[in-house]
Amino acid sequence: MANAQRPVVNQRLYFCKLHLDWLAQQLANQDIPKSVLEQSLGESILFHLINSYQAYLAEIAIAYNLPPADFINADTLIEALKQGGFYSAEANELRELELADSWLSRLIREYQAVGPIYRAGKSSNNSQIVAFSSQDNSGTMDLDVLKQCWQQLSGVIENQRARLEEW
Repeated sequence: MANAQRPVVNQRLYFCKLHLDWLAQQLANQDIPKSVLEQSLGESILFHLINSYQAYLAEIAIAYNLPPADFINADTLIEALKQGGFYSAEANELRELELADSWLSRLIREYQAVGPIYRAGKSSNNSQIVAFSSQDNSGTMDLDVLKQCWQQLSGVIENQRARLEEW
């Protein structure tokens, strides 16, 4: 049975690759300062990488016949699998990468450092409001690191998909 989440993951990885290629082109042109390009496009690439990763977590869940859901990290997927009576070597491998000093843990840390901070509160009419603030991003990952993260994520997904298909 085809996994409906697979095209979503592929599309998000493709968007990331488009941004990486455009960033490389702009850096070569030297029309815009490198720091400006890496900060603005770097944040966008981080967003696409994290969304690709989270979409892939949902793809794993679907492969184990769990209902579609949003997963923020491997632990949330592992918990859902556990509740469904499943163990996933793929999810556990991803959790190890999240916890280790790896490309994935760095990617997540960088995303958290540049990502918006949301605080939920209540207004007078009890509707939920969200306050937004963005942190200064002086430490955005450079093009080479972002490319490495994209290559590593793409490779992990490809390898795990092959194992899931055998299962």
